[in-house]
Amino acid sequence: MKSFKLGKSKIAKFVAYYRLKKAVKLLPFSIKDLKVLVICCGGGFDSCYLVKNGAVVTATDIDKKLVSETKKRCKKIRTMVADATKLPFKDKEFDVVWVNDGLHHLDDPYKGLNEMYRVAKKGFVFLEAQKTFLTPLLIKLGVMEVYEEVDKNYVYRFTRKETRDYLYKKRINSYKIYTSWCQNIDWVNKNIYSRFNNKIGLGLFKLLFCGFNFFFGWMGNSLIVVAVKNEK
Repeated sequence: MKSFKLGKSKIAKFVAYYRLKKAVKLLPFSIKDLKVLVICCGGGFDSCYLVKNGAVVTATDIDKKLVSETKKRCKKIRTMVADATKLPFKDKEFDVVWVNDGLHHLDDPYKGLNEMYRVAKKGFVFLEAQKTFLTPLLIKLGVMEVYEEVDKNYVYRFTRKETRDYLYKKRINSYKIYTSWCQNIDWVNKNIYSRFNNKIGLGLFKLLFCGFNFFFGWMGNSLIVVAVKNEK
């Protein structure tokens, strides 16, 4: 996963943290003092947030530089280089496994999901892009990308149906799926967020953002899945 930088945009910061806050809130238990594994950790944005919320975090990525960046960002995080499709951990070694926009970097995102399921004891969380009937149109208009601009990775997008089918196959009955228009898209950052980059603009943006997602979030570009395993 690439390094994530918010820059000076108040809107980009709000949007980025909105997803993390929502994901943590959807969990039916507190992450305080829980062992949390973050895969495809990138530069450690999510990992640091989880630490601030009391989790005991281990962060992994296949990129040594990003693992090092994560460690520099937060000394409390245990880091290591690891392939998300072949995690060097025992079954149920962590309470929760977490990934944010990292599965689409894998040749087979479901291999990563299977590993998350295997090493998680209580459950797992993934935040990724969602595919809806609007996706082809938005790609054609240039609002969404087929490949990421920086590293040219193909952006795999999950549908709610395939997500539910996967959870059903894993016999997970307790889960929550939340969708919204929320990801930081370069076009949106440059053409929309920049117009609200002040205190008044931020307040107005939050109002519009929450209202828009209340009515139209179901067809949004962002997917948050919180799955709780059936403990035996």
